[in-house]
Amino acid sequence: PGGLRNTAIKPETGWNFEVGAKGSVSELLWFEVSVYYMKVKNLLVARRTAEDEYMGINAGSTNHHGLEIKLDYLLIERPKWSSFFRINANLTRYRFAKFVDNGINYSGNKLTGTPASTTNWMLETIHSKGLFLNLHVKTVGRMPMRDDNALFTDAYQLANLMAGYEKSFRKLSVSLSSGVQNILDQRFASMVLINAAAVGSQSPRYYYPGLPRNYKTMVSLKYSF
Repeated sequence: PGGLRNTAIKPETGWNFEVGAKGSVSELLWFEVSVYYMKVKNLLVARRTAEDEYMGINAGSTNHHGLEIKLDYLLIERPKWSSFFRINANLTRYRFAKFVDNGINYSGNKLTGTPASTTNWMLETIHSKGLFLNLHVKTVGRMPMRDDNALFTDAYQLANLMAGYEKSFRKLSVSLSSGVQNILDQRFASMVLINAAAVGSQSPRYYYPGLPRNYKTMVSLKYSF
């Protein structure tokens, strides 16, 4: 930006350690669990130098602790249809291990722009004739928007409903679906700008609003030659 260059920038390097397990408790419940720890040096972050101008800098070192869980449970099984309950969850504890920028020490603070948790809950019903119905609920935890952790987003939840039909006729596949997204019409930020700076007399713009309740329909035709 403006002809400036960061000639001291370094590439990110790091080590990742992970241990996990997957299997089934019974014929109804399947699971996957993994715990990880990642140590990163010279994490690349953006420093705002002017309106819509940024420069890449290194943020010292960061520690990333996390737990990932996946569960699939067969609720109902009938000759022609079945229902599943599925969960995906990611719980995180990301921190700046060592980060000093412009004389300010951010070491120990939560890593900017990363939510404490994200989960996906799904109730899925499938019929042998190609009909399906999905209810999906997504949750996103609070996340810091400034390196000093002075400002956080609010946690939010979104619910989506989708129904459709899929069928294959030899080389031709047909898919029809329609649904409602953000059923409860929640107000949330679909994207945030971390470390936003004020421009002139205006307040910093941290939030970019997500869509209100909306509807979608999709038609798909696939032919295999």
